Amino acid sequence: MLDQAAAVGGPLLGEEASGLLDTVRQAPRSGLHVLVTAPGGYGKSALIAALSDTYDKADVQVVDDPGTGSGDERALVVDDAHLLSENAIDRVRERVRDGWPRVVLATRPHPLPPALRALAAELAGDTAVLSLGPLSLARTTELTAAAGSSLDDDLLSRLHRYTAGVPRFLSRLLPVAARLGSAWIPSAKANLAVLDAFGAELAVLDDAVLRFVIAADAGAAMNTELLSELFGSDADLVAETARAAGLLAPDGRPAPIVADAVRLQYPAQRRSDVLGRIADNHQRSGLPVAELADALLDAGVSGPTAAGIFSRAATETTDPAVSVRLYRAAASAGPRTGDVVAGWARASALSGDFDTALLLSDELLTSTRDEHRAEGALIAGTTLARRGELARGEELLRFAGGPAATRFAEIVSIGLGKAEPGPPSSSAAGPTLLAGVAERMSAGLRESLSPEPARTLPTLLGAAELARPANPGTLLPESPAGLAALAALHWGEVVSAETVLASALASAGAEQPFAERNRVLLAWAALLAGDLPLAEQRAHGLRPVPGDGGELFVAALRLGAARRASNLPALRSAWSTAYHALLRSSVSLFALLPLNEITITAARLGEESSVASVAEQITTLLAELGNPPLWTTATRWARFYASVISEDRAAAEDGLAGLREFADAGRYPAVLTEAGAAWLTVLDAKPDVDLVTVAATALHELGLPWDAARLAGQAAIRSDDRAAMAQLLDTARQFQRLSHGGEPAAPTSHPTARTVLSSREQQVAALVVEGLTYKQIGARLYISGKTVEHHMARIRGKIGVTNRGQLITALRELLGRPR
Repeated sequence: MLDQAAAVGGPLLGEEASGLLDTVRQAPRSGLHVLVTAPGGYGKSALIAALSDTYDKADVQVVDDPGTGSGDERALVVDDAHLLSENAIDRVRERVRDGWPRVVLATRPHPLPPALRALAAELAGDTAVLSLGPLSLARTTELTAAAGSSLDDDLLSRLHRYTAGVPRFLSRLLPVAARLGSAWIPSAKANLAVLDAFGAELAVLDDAVLRFVIAADAGAAMNTELLSELFGSDADLVAETARAAGLLAPDGRPAPIVADAVRLQYPAQRRSDVLGRIADNHQRSGLPVAELADALLDAGVSGPTAAGIFSRAATETTDPAVSVRLYRAAASAGPRTGDVVAGWARASALSGDFDTALLLSDELLTSTRDEHRAEGALIAGTTLARRGELARGEELLRFAGGPAATRFAEIVSIGLGKAEPGPPSSSAAGPTLLAGVAERMSAGLRESLSPEPARTLPTLLGAAELARPANPGTLLPESPAGLAALAALHWGEVVSAETVLASALASAGAEQPFAERNRVLLAWAALLAGDLPLAEQRAHGLRPVPGDGGELFVAALRLGAARRASNLPALRSAWSTAYHALLRSSVSLFALLPLNEITITAARLGEESSVASVAEQITTLLAELGNPPLWTTATRWARFYASVISEDRAAAEDGLAGLREFADAGRYPAVLTEAGAAWLTVLDAKPDVDLVTVAATALHELGLPWDAARLAGQAAIRSDDRAAMAQLLDTARQFQRLSHGGEPAAPTSHPTARTVLSSREQQVAALVVEGLTYKQIGARLYISGKTVEHHMARIRGKIGVTNRGQLITALRELLGRPR
């Protein structure tokens, strides 16, 4: 423990030990009987050295053998009392009986010689027993700060976890960490010099003790059956010896630094033997094997048993990247079975390694077993769908068969724009959660093709809700939350999109592989709402999974942000990236969002010819689906707005006529139609002030303040009436503040559903306004009628009305839905 002083300028002592030291400093000649117990390395020797020094400075003679004579001017201070001979212990007992006033004994808790046990029992009546434990993180921080150390909190936390707070280990690593600073890494490779120092200490330990540490590191410390198998009747004795040597933390596991030292110092073959026996036991007993798998991998253990452990561990983890590593190890350690290849392919797809997933799926598709071929088709089909290769993906999903795969094939088919995607699957949905999610996604997407898509969002939101608790290993061709959000964004329901995406990102279920995609869509929600700072914040650090279509969404997102900020240099730069992403992408229903933005920007930059073929493909796709209002409205608005930018009056008029076809389908197309009519007056340089103001206000209330500000601003610029110009500029400024994250001006600060009600309360309120009963609302939202009643009670409390007529009126006003 001598190197402790070099680390922090003094001994690393816990609060109890420091308290004893302070007591002796204040009254060194007072009577004191203390028995200090602690495992090796926990600071008892440092405490004994500090106490001896304190007594010396107070002219109290320190002795470690009482000999004969009076103890009035002496202090008996003995370290490692467990190593004393029986005669030495007897002499201590005699001095205590003679009334020596100052006796401090320090010992490990095991092994205790019988004579020392007897002495401890004899002292129990009038002796304080001080048990030293590991240092807390707070205590470690306090000691290093007191010594003037500059180690930051993160580094101290890493040190503390790696050493488990054991003073001996901390003292060895603190100087290294202080020298390296934040570059210090808690690993064997980075601390070889320190770990080498363990060699001499481990060499004197019994082999059984080291084998116990290996077993404990593999998670076997609490498995009494296994320990008995490994160590026989000596299991408890071996465990106590390992703990007394300071090799085990209070939880029975070795500190990471100890585990690394044993891996470094103990022969690999002998480690493999121990771990192999543990693996055999786990295979027989069916115990969790994640920790054991890590130990087997580190030791390089192979063979059928190890392969089985790796495969089981791969199913226990929720991290696809870890599963990939374990399945790869299983394939190398033992027979390359179809189940191992299937698990490896699935994990690769979930982790975003689509190339490996497809290679392994091909291997499964050539199998002689039907279940492996079906699994290969399912994995390949979902993977190809995620990469945007929908046609081949649909083919494989239909080949895979089964309720879930069939539903997924229907979803992909609609994404391709097939006019008749086929009737719902005749197969029962089945009892699995996956089949239920697939059924609701398919049903919601079919409903989105209806001329009146009012039921679409509740169904798709229900699918997303159902998917939340699903296993992260669930393989899906499309994110349930992402699909619901896409539908919501295409229908002007930005709040609903944000809510479902935030919920999905907060869960660790089936949406986990789509986390990056959902973050992209969340940034799109902010962009469409005109909140450019929030969109930029959400877009920061986005790294779309290569090949999953995210590249196009991110590129178009940056394009949209530059256009709305009127940053022409940034727009031209973003156009190049977006255009090349477009060339690598396929046109589908699920890519309309970025494609619409590219259409508008192409008009802004005079690049219409570059996207002409894409525009034709979109027109064909939507026509094949019957031009469903939910998906077609946003595209028609984008083309209308592109014609406004190009000042093509004839094309704008045609575009407005297209919007009018959907004006009765819902509030979103109705507002856009009204805005389109206002824009035509602007194009004619004869802006209708009242029409523009009403349309801009409706756009704002719909959650599109940037579009509202743009309409009012352009109308003001083109107006030759100074009073009208001033009014329109004031309106534009109000909405412009909103679109840049500012506070609304007084005229637009009235409460809305978004500011008063939660997302779920908004959904309930909207259905109440439509006239549905609590039972019907519950069925729509997949909650109970009682829960609906509870939500309504909260809504009444928030808006302060109880009369049903007043309630409906208030809800209509909050939701922006006047009669």
